Amino acid sequence: MVFMRVSVFPTQSSQNSGFLSAVKQSLPARPRTVSKGAPVLSSQNPHLAPANTDRWTERFPKTHQLPDYQSNIVPATPAFEKKSIPDVAQDMAKQYTQRYGHYLHAMRQGLQSNGIVSGRAKTAFSIADKLRRMAAEEDRKWITAHWAHSRISDGLGFRLTLKQGSPADVDACVKSLAQLIRRGEFQILEMADYHGLGIPSYLSDHHIRTLRMANAQAQQNTSVCTPMRILRNVPEAVKKSGYTAFQMKIRFPDGTLGELQIRGPQVEKIATIEHLVYDIRRQKTLPGRHSTRSSGANRNQLEALIRSLDPGQTQDYLQYLSEYYLKARQLELGQSAIKTPDLPDSVSRYAQLDLKRIRGSSLD
Repeated sequence: MVFMRVSVFPTQSSQNSGFLSAVKQSLPARPRTVSKGAPVLSSQNPHLAPANTDRWTERFPKTHQLPDYQSNIVPATPAFEKKSIPDVAQDMAKQYTQRYGHYLHAMRQGLQSNGIVSGRAKTAFSIADKLRRMAAEEDRKWITAHWAHSRISDGLGFRLTLKQGSPADVDACVKSLAQLIRRGEFQILEMADYHGLGIPSYLSDHHIRTLRMANAQAQQNTSVCTPMRILRNVPEAVKKSGYTAFQMKIRFPDGTLGELQIRGPQVEKIATIEHLVYDIRRQKTLPGRHSTRSSGANRNQLEALIRSLDPGQTQDYLQYLSEYYLKARQLELGQSAIKTPDLPDSVSRYAQLDLKRIRGSSLD
């Protein structure tokens, strides 16, 4: 093969133009590679490739890697055209909704023996809020559909609430997950074993090895090999609030990205309440109003109260939440549980912060 490098400088002579034309015609046409089975924008397929993909290799050619969890979903709008956040969010929400029922059914079929599977497709409101925060962090003045799809890794969210949260429950769950992975239902991109300081986590070294091996075996039959990132026994995996669960960022055969959360029933009670506090602390825009039964406080009042706490009060309140998570895990493990935590003195005058009041029923 002969390579020719031609440097051309602007000139008034027409000879250069003729020379370039001759060189261009003499060179072989560059082949255009089209990935087999890749989604195509057309009047018949304005949004996405079909959800019922039979083989991973039809969606992931060897030359195509997906950095930063970027999906190969093709945006309904031109990928690099400047768009408004609301328009992109509406388009993405529609795509996730189209996929949700199919993958919820697959999850329930594979994990129904391990507990209760629930899920959601990310709404346009939630997508827009996340994109606004990310655009602000990156100081972006405008966005594209391509950029938006590369930033949303939890378009589909699923949660498995284990029957008891015991070690035997987790063992059975990991086996079910490994079977789903080997069947090609999804691949794990990242696995996080979250827990609070001093709170027993769900996963063991054996569980990690089992899932890593299943992921590697599944990738032998595909054209894409994405290393699984593990967050375990590192500062990033230890939550000040005590939040305890194991979560996975996953990729489905058609490139749709999602998240799977797994936790026990006692932790589920706490996490459902604490997530509201978490969203408020992250300055997340919260839709609607959340009324608590016993105190009559609404979400806006709770939001204002949490954001008014000084650093010392915030630290005390996070420790209070962590004690609730510790008790929950002790109950799941069949251990003698600590007594129900009381609000710390620094925030005791704010009765609305009591988890029992936020929930409106006893957590004892």
